[in-house]
Amino acid sequence: MPFWYQVYHVAYFVDYWFRAEGATAASLCMEFDPRIPPEFEHDVPTDVSVSRAEIREYLRRIRAKLTALFASLDDAALARPVYDGAEEYTLLDILFGQSRHIMYNVGYCNGILRERNLEESDWYSYNEPAE
Repeated sequence: MPFWYQVYHVAYFVDYWFRAEGATAASLCMEFDPRIPPEFEHDVPTDVSVSRAEIREYLRRIRAKLTALFASLDDAALARPVYDGAEEYTLLDILFGQSRHIMYNVGYCNGILRERNLEESDWYSYNEPAE
């Protein structure tokens, strides 16, 4: 599996799950080749890839989307069902689930980098400056 695909998978599902309130379908920040499956149980065609610049732009857009979402939150919003027709998912459920998903995949990517004797990603708190 290409390294870019691991990063794309995580970004896609953060984008997917943090859709607009009440939306029944994902409102994605950026479109890619429709042959790229977000789930790992499908193979990525060998003639398809996403560049580092495209991934960075996608992450920038997701960050803007999440910054706007978090800026408008109140305590009650965390407990409300997030999607019409999916009453079992609250925003708090989505926050915990995606936090776990991100952390798992960062660790997985760091393992790949470590195996190849490459520099691993650093860990920063929100708005913490890089050293």
